[in-house]
Amino acid sequence: MVDPAQAPRTPPTLYLIDGHSLLYRAYYAIRHLSTAAGVPTNAVYGMATMLLKVVRERRPDYLAVAFDTKAPTLRHQAYQEYKSHRPPMPADLSAQQPHVERLIEALRIPMLALDGYEADDLIATATVRAAGQGMAVIIVSSDKDLYQLIGDTVSLYDAMKDLVIGPAEVAARFGIAPKQIPDLLGLMGDAVDNVPGVPGIGEKTAAALIQQFGSIDALLDRLDEVGKPKLRESLRTHAELARMSRELARLHTDCPVEFSLDAFKCSPPDTAQLRRLFTELEFTRLLKNLSDDTPDGSNAQPADAASTAPLPSLRTDLELLWAALPSAPFVAVALHPGPQPGQPPAGLCVNLDAGVYYLPWGEAVRTLCERLKAAARPVAAHGLKPLWHALADLGIEPPAAHFDTLLAAYLLDPTRLRYDVDQLAAAHGIETPPAEESDVRPERFGAVSLAVGRLVAPLRDAIRQQQLEPLLTEVELPLIDVLFAMERRGMLLDTAQLDTVRGELRGHLDRLEERIYQLAGTHFNLHSPKQMAEILFDRLGLPPLKKTKTGFSTDESVLTQLALQHELPAELINHRQLSKLLSTYVDALPALVQARTGRIHTTFHQTVAATGRLSSSNPNLQNIPIRGEWGRRIRQCFIAPPGRCLLSADYNQIELRLLAHFSQDPMLLDAFLRNEDVHTATGTQLFGLSREQITPAMRRVAKTINFAVIYGMSPYGLSQELGIPQSEARRYIERYFEHYRGVKEFIAATIARATADGYVTTLWKRRRPIPELAQRTAAVRALGERTAVNTVVQGSAADLIKVAMNRLHRRLCREAPDSALLLQIHDELVVEAPEAGRPAVSALVVQEMEGAASLSVPLRADLGTGRHWAEAH
Repeated sequence: MVDPAQAPRTPPTLYLIDGHSLLYRAYYAIRHLSTAAGVPTNAVYGMATMLLKVVRERRPDYLAVAFDTKAPTLRHQAYQEYKSHRPPMPADLSAQQPHVERLIEALRIPMLALDGYEADDLIATATVRAAGQGMAVIIVSSDKDLYQLIGDTVSLYDAMKDLVIGPAEVAARFGIAPKQIPDLLGLMGDAVDNVPGVPGIGEKTAAALIQQFGSIDALLDRLDEVGKPKLRESLRTHAELARMSRELARLHTDCPVEFSLDAFKCSPPDTAQLRRLFTELEFTRLLKNLSDDTPDGSNAQPADAASTAPLPSLRTDLELLWAALPSAPFVAVALHPGPQPGQPPAGLCVNLDAGVYYLPWGEAVRTLCERLKAAARPVAAHGLKPLWHALADLGIEPPAAHFDTLLAAYLLDPTRLRYDVDQLAAAHGIETPPAEESDVRPERFGAVSLAVGRLVAPLRDAIRQQQLEPLLTEVELPLIDVLFAMERRGMLLDTAQLDTVRGELRGHLDRLEERIYQLAGTHFNLHSPKQMAEILFDRLGLPPLKKTKTGFSTDESVLTQLALQHELPAELINHRQLSKLLSTYVDALPALVQARTGRIHTTFHQTVAATGRLSSSNPNLQNIPIRGEWGRRIRQCFIAPPGRCLLSADYNQIELRLLAHFSQDPMLLDAFLRNEDVHTATGTQLFGLSREQITPAMRRVAKTINFAVIYGMSPYGLSQELGIPQSEARRYIERYFEHYRGVKEFIAATIARATADGYVTTLWKRRRPIPELAQRTAAVRALGERTAVNTVVQGSAADLIKVAMNRLHRRLCREAPDSALLLQIHDELVVEAPEAGRPAVSALVVQEMEGAASLSVPLRADLGTGRHWAEAH
């Protein structure tokens, strides 16, 4: 029997993380991830995922992360070209660095950095010291430079591939020992760090030479044994380059840095700080897995961890429910979905103080709604509109709305990507059972109704504290009924006409493809960015403007700039746009026509855009181009039935009217009060000419600049938009602000107030957080400044159209019930009406839109009518 005291002990483990390597891998592995406000988050998310994986799964005893500093290193002194070819850090990655620092701080991971030394050197120094104290060291990186540190107690861990690399793996790849890696790199060089190596020697040859000779010194001493004359001569000529390259690759293990390995001992993360960061950056999945505990989750606190709450027992004794209804101020409900998407719900979970009840879908639900109506009791839900639709499919009139926790959560923070009911509950200290998306048990949705009932009071209190109650009760909640009615009504589609458009558009695309091949001088795959890049940059010799991980970019911004030099990029843009129209609308719309109604029924979303604007999906009717032949042809297919017509009413220059109202700029106010064309008025100021002298081209410039001010466009952006030099664009902006000083003051005041408060508000008190203004990175702050000004104007326009929709819907129901609101597209409303009632309904629509608010300048709605959408707009 082995004496426990004599049994071998597992040494403590130190994990050393190569922060620079991990950051860039995260950045390139996850692209195009950002918050609803547009703040890039891909690198932070990737870092968080990998660091949490190390902490939770690998369970290190000690842990540290090393980063480079911006100061030159000893290698730069030895070789001036070291890393000289590396491009600067991408702006969207640089903007994320403060969040990465917050992440590491919240995880309580010590950081190593020292001017003059790279992170690899600090890792090497810490590795030698720790190994000398009997620790096992695991280096978290994919950098082959660090392979030289691998040994019996030192290994490399690739967190992204979940791969451990030891001496055997190094030998299997290169056929050499880890300590020979500097010699290998000295011969083959390192393109990433601009280590030159010996010209003509790649990895395979370098590995073979080190296998044969053992080291660069031995190789150079025995050059006569190298069989290939050309290789032998290259080695002789570049012997010193090989030695220098080896020294550049060799890591320093004696950095003059003082640190105690005890300081690297793992500590539990600051979960509250992590929660704040993950909530701000909208990391929904990471938030779900977060707990106030050690990494293994063993000490979770019940008040904050949803997983501790049991699923509620569901009652089916409905007589108790009927008896309890009259005394309940409201009931909280949650739909129990059917077994397959698109099928009717399986049931309805109803929460009262007396318990949670389950009603099978059908007559029991009908009885509930009748009794709610008789007792004048409203309902609360996490999203009322889907409930309204489900009830309507049963022929049941929806009950009165009490509260919508989804809408309330959105108003409190419109920048989040998702508003999960369980996360909301946890954030308010409310216990809920685990939120597993795959869980379809009725008890799971009973728990949702329970959470909704408990969330109403704290969310209402928060709404009141932020002065959002009028926006919720007078605008957003009534709008649910309006959108519900619009979705039920739908819009008639002429599928035969659309089929004609399909044939003509496909023929046009075929001819366009032949034109593209003619301009390119060859056939190629139009959907292959790689082949397109070869045509543009290699065959035609156009300048590559932007580089990506996989090569030179051919995105629309690049093609737009190249179109100034050659016809092919312009035709490629045209082909992309028309192909998207074909696939997204012309080919897809017929399949979305509901057989029962013959109409397209889009879905409107209230809780998506941070500005408060509505969006639509399945299909998205807000993105059909207004201008252009094919957009117009598609709109012609949306028709009114015989004997009826479509009315399209559009707010006239609403954002500029709101800008005049907010800024109180006398010249802008005067232009609207005189009912002048504001773009022409701006043109007279920019060009110093009379109204009569302003040409259409000048007016277009003025129009672009008018809106560029709202969107916070830079001189560079304006120059790209107008196709003019950046200096000229800067002069236009300066000249604009010289004449519209009130606008300049409004922008400055808005940014200052947003910086102080951390948020901006619209005319209807809609609030949007602007966390970017508190960041240290100039690019992120600039984004926050643009977002602040844009939100005040665009958000107010979004509120205005919602107010107009509520007014118009009520008025139509009251005075023209045979007319109906069908669509909302930004500042446009589309109404269907009887042909005979066209004049009266037209007047009613304009009246309600223009009377939706009282501003310093008059509101104006431009209205058109016709048999189809294109004719009306």
